[in-house]
Amino acid sequence: MKGLLKGIQSVLVAMVLLCMIGTGVILWFNKGDDEDVASQPETETAVTQAALDPENAFPDAIPVSTISENNPTVSTTEKSTSGHTHSYTPKVLKDSTCMQAGQMKYSCSCGDFYIESIAPLEHKAGEFVTIREATTTSTGLKQQKCTRCGAILKEETIAKLTPGKTDTSTDKKNKDKDDDHVHSYVAEVTTEPTCTENGVMTYTCTCDSSYTASIPATGHPSRQTIVTEATCTEPGTVICSCSICKAVISQDSTSALGHHFGEWVITTQPTKEAVGKLTRTCTRCNEEESKDIPKTTDPGSNHQHYFNLEVTKEASCTEGGTYTYTCSCGETFTENVNAYGHTPGNWVTVTVPTEEGDGLRQRICRRCGEVVQEEVIKYTPAHTHDAGYYTKPVTVKDATCSTPGYRVYMCKECGASYTTEIDKLAHKFVTNRDGTRTCAYCGIAEP
Repeated sequence: MKGLLKGIQSVLVAMVLLCMIGTGVILWFNKGDDEDVASQPETETAVTQAALDPENAFPDAIPVSTISENNPTVSTTEKSTSGHTHSYTPKVLKDSTCMQAGQMKYSCSCGDFYIESIAPLEHKAGEFVTIREATTTSTGLKQQKCTRCGAILKEETIAKLTPGKTDTSTDKKNKDKDDDHVHSYVAEVTTEPTCTENGVMTYTCTCDSSYTASIPATGHPSRQTIVTEATCTEPGTVICSCSICKAVISQDSTSALGHHFGEWVITTQPTKEAVGKLTRTCTRCNEEESKDIPKTTDPGSNHQHYFNLEVTKEASCTEGGTYTYTCSCGETFTENVNAYGHTPGNWVTVTVPTEEGDGLRQRICRRCGEVVQEEVIKYTPAHTHDAGYYTKPVTVKDATCSTPGYRVYMCKECGASYTTEIDKLAHKFVTNRDGTRTCAYCGIAEP
């Protein structure tokens, strides 16, 4: 009897062991499925994030300068057109979103402007939200969306609940695989953007699931400005157009400049028998304007002589000159100017005397450069100048109102000299026969 009980007990222990081993195998099998499913969202998340990344989503989009949401960076561009330097002021036309770029307009006070894109914002991730609860037969699903635009940023699988018993049927396994599918989207540009119209980017999964995103319009990325300069009588134009679609973006006009005349010039001198003519010319377009000058004998002419001085013959140190005075009416007279005379400079030693021979020194005219005086220098032993050797000046040149004078002092012993200058004289004005006053010394007119 005891042997029978021991046998039954051994059988029960063996059955319990078999049940425990079977349960472990089943749990290990289910754990492998969960691990496979749990590892898939990383792939799906990477694909989804890449699909939502503006740089990957719009590979053909025009690059734009980055402007953050809270601190837009404004880059002022200056360029010169016909002397005018543009200074642009920015203004936001359209705020950027996660999926679409914004627009910033830069305007100059002259009417010129251009538009640049503002980079799309980065997605702002929210909390994970459960989309499908897990059961004992299928996994669940939770998603993380952008709080700005609602785009799906991440998806994660929720593991199955622990089953009460194991269902190993083939249909059940296939059903679980379908429930565990993770989307893997591929982006394709289905509609190219233009300067004014948005394009379309389509994202497609192998399961035929798809969604679309907008590609911002390029906003005339290449521009050309044609400036037609204004003239004295015609207005100018400033036209900004797109070099791609040829659309005119802005057009403005500038006022005509108006004539800019120079000074009146006598083109025909008046005489006792005929009127004269004054003419002035526009410095921009050469348009001329003229008016008559009354005859010099006309009582209403109020003509007063105004003589212009012209040096018809320049005076020199040895020859006199001639000055000619001419009025616009033709009246003229001449004045003879005496020769200036030489203006000797300081003594200059040309040859230094030695024990073997005499030396030579010269004085050269400061005005014409001719030698006006020269002397032989006898050799004498070197000595030290003494104040007693200098007496009254040996040469004196009186000052005039146009040139200073000078005095030359010489050493009795060796002939060495030095010069002191005499200040210019004041002008001496005298009245001429025409009523004008000029300096008797230099001929300059009284101011």
